[in-house]
Amino acid sequence: MTDTGTAPVPTLTELEASLDLGTRFLQAMQRAAGNFEYEYDWQRRAYSELDNQVRQAATLWGLTVILSHRADPALAQTCRAGLEFFAAHSACNEARGRYVRYPDAEIGQMGTVALVALSILEYLRAGAAADRQEYERWDRQLDEYLRFLLDGRHPSGLWFGSYTLAEGVPTGAPSPYYDGESLLALSRAARHLDRGELVDEIMQAAASGYRRNVLLALRNDPGAPTVRTYYQWATMAYYEMVEAAWSGTEQYVDVIYYMTDHMVHACGIARSQYNTGATLEGVVHALALAVRRGDELRAREYRDVVEQGLANALSLQIGAERANAFIRGGAPWDEPAIGGVQHYPDRPLLRIDFAQHQLHAVLLALSHLF
Repeated sequence: MTDTGTAPVPTLTELEASLDLGTRFLQAMQRAAGNFEYEYDWQRRAYSELDNQVRQAATLWGLTVILSHRADPALAQTCRAGLEFFAAHSACNEARGRYVRYPDAEIGQMGTVALVALSILEYLRAGAAADRQEYERWDRQLDEYLRFLLDGRHPSGLWFGSYTLAEGVPTGAPSPYYDGESLLALSRAARHLDRGELVDEIMQAAASGYRRNVLLALRNDPGAPTVRTYYQWATMAYYEMVEAAWSGTEQYVDVIYYMTDHMVHACGIARSQYNTGATLEGVVHALALAVRRGDELRAREYRDVVEQGLANALSLQIGAERANAFIRGGAPWDEPAIGGVQHYPDRPLLRIDFAQHQLHAVLLALSHLF
């Protein structure tokens, strides 16, 4: 990695340490039931009473992705406990599609189902199942979650945003977040678990998502927030499609570039002082494509964005060597805070999704930049 002249570029050692710290934080946030404490204020040394079912599932997915790269019995147990939590709070509807009934929720969110499906997928790919019986159990549940996603398609070609908890009936307007998460779940299942029967649905949803969440959104409003919310999930999904090389997927190379250029130029993510870990998940994939395809100008620009984004992200992590002055001024920190990640430079709130997105961006950088 080359220094951009703004902040020192993160080293391999720093990124590996960040991954270790963040994994430690998320494991420490796991409750006895298997889900996670949602937020911790390291100044007040207090947990929040807030919760979010989608971010709970995303946290589990983030840990299973780490597990698929690092064999660790303790982490495998953390992931297994998370899967058991969602298994205990799920049901099948009349069509045998499985959906999540998150405790105390009034309605289900389609993104929750997509992210639990992704968590099971990564757990299976990690080879963490103790035996064939356990593998088959999770594989069966994955099929049921995928069936629910397939049945949850909206007339627009995207996904209903919600579903009823009692019957598991999809309802509500599409959400750019959930559109991207659902597309990613289907794309990774089709590519990595040989679910070729999903490809036609994937191609239709990919086209609908790009048209509605990017082209039409920008036509109506050049600063449309819809693009930002769709970006990283859709980019990861389109990347899976391109790498799978299914018929018609080559067009999504330019789609990834178009969306990433918008995030870099119109949204100015490289100048943000906030944590941009979520956006970096998309940019690293765009960088990997640009490098492999010899697009040197884009590769250089995207690399600079990733390097500076990661440098800023490390300054927002409790216990990181380059933690900013606000964080250092609060030392020593108590155990639940170590490895947690702030979103804002001067706010002591450590949310599980802040850490999950940053850890995934770090893991992607370790995979693609070193």
